[in-house]
Amino acid sequence: MWDKAPVYLTQVDYYLKLLIALLLIVLFNPLHNVSKFNEFHKDVAFSAGFLLLTSMTLTGIRNQL
Repeated sequence: MWDKAPVYLTQVDYYLKLLIALLLIVLFNPLHNVSKFNEFHKDVAFSAGFLLLTSMTLTGIRNQL
């Protein structure tokens, strides 16, 4: 494999988690008065959870190699 891949994977993992966290904080802020969640909000929450799970799984596999 490429010798700099772990460096880029660590950076991509960090920024992906940061983006997801900020997006979830903005969308699901309890101080923001959004009483209705539509399909978009459900899709964002599902995608965020899936991306975090995938990212954590791939990072864990990489760390065991």
